[in-house]
Amino acid sequence: MNLTVISTAKMPEAVSDRKDLADSCHHSAARATRASRTLAGNSPHLQGNKELATSLPAFIQAVRSPGHAYSNAVFSGMGRKRVRMRMTVTVRCALMSAALAVCLAGTFEARAQEAVGAGKSNPWDAFKFGFDAYKNGHMEQAVQAYRDASEQGQIGATWKLARMYAEGDGVTRDDYAAYKYFSEIVSRDVEPGSMDERFVGDALAEMGLYVQSGIPGSPVQPDPDAAREYFQRAANYGSPVGQFEVGKMYLQRADASPSKLRLAGRWLKLAAKNGHEGARAMLGNLLFQSGKVVDGLAMMTTALERAGPTDRPWIRNMQEEAFAVTEEDMRRKAIDRADELRIKDGR
Repeated sequence: MNLTVISTAKMPEAVSDRKDLADSCHHSAARATRASRTLAGNSPHLQGNKELATSLPAFIQAVRSPGHAYSNAVFSGMGRKRVRMRMTVTVRCALMSAALAVCLAGTFEARAQEAVGAGKSNPWDAFKFGFDAYKNGHMEQAVQAYRDASEQGQIGATWKLARMYAEGDGVTRDDYAAYKYFSEIVSRDVEPGSMDERFVGDALAEMGLYVQSGIPGSPVQPDPDAAREYFQRAANYGSPVGQFEVGKMYLQRADASPSKLRLAGRWLKLAAKNGHEGARAMLGNLLFQSGKVVDGLAMMTTALERAGPTDRPWIRNMQEEAFAVTEEDMRRKAIDRADELRIKDGR
């Protein structure tokens, strides 16, 4: 950050009176504070130490007090030039510290109020401010800005609030609060293929997961039929989670016919293409079970390496069971094939 933007007024050539010095300090601080406002737009992530903001008044009061070291120095008969130099450097440092502290201490709160006020008529501005606040760790301001934007129909803000509560990200985790925000997104009239498609697809998938197991201590009870409906709708909106869950549903049916297996494979392949590593692992297992041992083991291996903490345990169990019943030469070929897949994917 370029601090040269802050300009301190040049002190008088001679300081002959303590009142003149104090008035000069006040005048310089006002000018420095006005000039430093140009920093505000570029430094929301810096909140100045508010204690520094009081340093200038304290300094002025001290100078006015009889017996103060600087006061005595000025009026004790010391060389005027030497005193002037010491006073100029000291006051300039105090001015710069105080002006910067005043600028930074209240900048973020002021911008928050302005953004919230703007959000009532411009939800996109409130959303952008919420994003900046979130990125810089100001969670309370982020939540407030997202709420204001959400109330004005900004679907991205509603989705972000849902995610924050679902994951305990900057707020206390609250699955029921997340559920209600996801439900609000689902209730919006958004067509597949629109700009907001991904928000709706993700919300539908999360709704499916919530109603699949229920939310303890809330009105949301387990409802497998409703979950299947949510997953199917999520898949139609392009959600990898929805596509994965639909593929699993076809696999888990007791009367899984060849046609249902093909449908399962299609949904899993689509989910894997969209980055779902659980779907990739399940596809690998299908290949393994169908006799394509090397390809199946290689897919399960790469999926295990890339999977998140939620999917990794069951993928590991599935992969280890497959390796345990595979001959050594086939294992080596599978490892080589996994290396090829990593190179192909650029990982």
